[in-house]
Amino acid sequence: MYKENSCEMRGCMKKKTPVILDVDTGVDDAIAIAFACYLKNLDVRLIATGGGNTGVDNVTNNTLNILQFIKRE
Repeated sequence: MYKENSCEMRGCMKKKTPVILDVDTGVDDAIAIAFACYLKNLDVRLIATGGGNTGVDNVTNNTLNILQFIKRE
């Protein structure tokens, strides 16, 4: 049974928040990408890659590898 003011009663778990991720995919961003894609209340619309931890080509490859690994390519 749901409490009167519970999240389930209000339907807030059904709403998805659209997000754009801006990453320079190293270990920390790889975890953030996987976590954001896993959460049911987030709608990952775009992942932008840029150089930072390494060059932009390597960052983009890292990001694509993470998406492939979590089956979200």
